[in-house]
Amino acid sequence: MRMKISGMNYKKCFYSVILIAAAFIFASCGNKESLSGNTASGEADTFTGSWEAYDDENILTLDIWTGEDGTYYGQISCDGEENSAFFWEFSAEYKNGALIYSDCQKTEVTYDDDGYSGEEEVYFGGSGKITLSSGKLIWKDKEEGLKYTFEYTGSY
Repeated sequence: MRMKISGMNYKKCFYSVILIAAAFIFASCGNKESLSGNTASGEADTFTGSWEAYDDENILTLDIWTGEDGTYYGQISCDGEENSAFFWEFSAEYKNGALIYSDCQKTEVTYDDDGYSGEEEVYFGGSGKITLSSGKLIWKDKEEGLKYTFEYTGSY
């Protein structure tokens, strides 16, 4: 059933639905306290939480959490063109002070005046890493050559 939401910014409504769904998924996958001993010092735990990066045109949101098995999961979201958004989703391992991934899936989600209209996989199998420097996360995606610096915005 489609509902027409008059007077609302559809993009904000769409993101609200995504954030609610993500919160549900995060709660089902595990919590950030269960690191399964990835590091003795707990350094890897500093990666978990919500982060944001900005450039001249975009705001990117990065959420990192751990599953019950100690695997790290991440989702990055970014507005696309006028009626779209991009999502990068991956699982990662903590190695040598970084989160390393090689299974990244990038998806473009589109919507129209009535809301969600579809999604298309841009690629699967992308690789990259996330490092921590001076309290900020550095995301380097090898697939597209992207590099963003994220600031911590909180835990969930």
